[in-house]
Amino acid sequence: MNEVRTIGITGASGALGKELTKLFRKKGYKVIGFTHSKNNYEINNNSPNEWIEWECGKESLLKEHLIKIDILILNHGIYDTSKQNLNYEKSIEINALSKFKILTLFEEIAVNNNSSIAK
Repeated sequence: MNEVRTIGITGASGALGKELTKLFRKKGYKVIGFTHSKNNYEINNNSPNEWIEWECGKESLLKEHLIKIDILILNHGIYDTSKQNLNYEKSIEINALSKFKILTLFEEIAVNNNSSIAK
């Protein structure tokens, strides 16, 4: 019997995150969407099955949610295309450090995984 795999997508409220969510939902996966947005998100056939609101610097609080997922897609980021990227430290925190922290947490979970589904 096939078990339903759960996919976690950071940046799920962005354009790419929405398209990835639709694709995986159509293929029968459960999707958990991780987002920084403070909006109320409805649940429908094109949205994640569950939304998790989080913020950079507090990645360790995601551990209980990361345990539930089998596949992690790190898609969050900010992209300042102006020539004067005055907020480059925030860009580095979100685009590099935050992803590294989440990946490290997920790796720790995967190494200690007792599930029949490999992470």
